[in-house]
Amino acid sequence: MYKNDSPYTGGADKYLDKLTGSIISAIKAELGAEPEYTAIAGYSIGGLFAICSLYRTDVFSRAVSASGSMWYPSFLEYAEKNNFGKMPSRVYFSLGDREARTRNALLSTVEDKTGKIYDQYKNKGIETTFEMNPGNHFKDADLRLAKGIARILK
Repeated sequence: MYKNDSPYTGGADKYLDKLTGSIISAIKAELGAEPEYTAIAGYSIGGLFAICSLYRTDVFSRAVSASGSMWYPSFLEYAEKNNFGKMPSRVYFSLGDREARTRNALLSTVEDKTGKIYDQYKNKGIETTFEMNPGNHFKDADLRLAKGIARILK
């Protein structure tokens, strides 16, 4: 989030309803089978969405948050106070090792807050990984997301 950016204005609940309703249903119908598990993955604000989805629905049992926006105001407190829709079996977090080095006070909390959420999940017995990667938020986004997906598939 930068000085002149508009604040995030929502839409996550509406999208989650569409994703867990019509989109996933259409995929399952096309496959003609029920998957062993359903996972969600996202990068940046999408990484926050992936983790938030674990609390808002019982559809997902695995999640990837690559360079996730865990700095988002009050999300750490939300994660501390709320229960999962279904206890996830595997969760992967990653950040660039320079993401917290910013003059933006809000964004600079990303590593600390991600670490605290990681600790919460580990303490709940969830198979959780938190990996630091070289670079800032924008370096190797596709590779970081792919690494996370590979990790939760094992």
